Amino acid sequence: MRKGMKLASLTLRLKHDSAASPQTLETTVIPSAGFKGNTTIRALDYKETEQKDYLFGDLTIKMGVFKASEVDDEFLSEGWVDETIFREVVEKRAQGIKTDGVRISCYCWSKCG
Repeated sequence: MRKGMKLASLTLRLKHDSAASPQTLETTVIPSAGFKGNTTIRALDYKETEQKDYLFGDLTIKMGVFKASEVDDEFLSEGWVDETIFREVVEKRAQGIKTDGVRISCYCWSKCG
């Protein structure tokens, strides 16, 4: 299935509820080419949760909110546009579990405008 995904594209729909306590992010992944998508709702509290993903395997997920101006990761500290540098940014870190190697991904989103 992963080989087939190289030919597909992914659409992400994000819905951030900043009024919830803790804040939440609803993520809907919609692959092209007829692959099955999924929707998750996660609290933005940096607590680790596990997810069984049919495409990426078993994952440990941590999500939270930070200000781009306060990031301590060298790679993530660069490239922010002026409109987002002092706003809150949603961060998602995913790490593969039970894999031969370690897969770690980090995504950051910010609402512009």
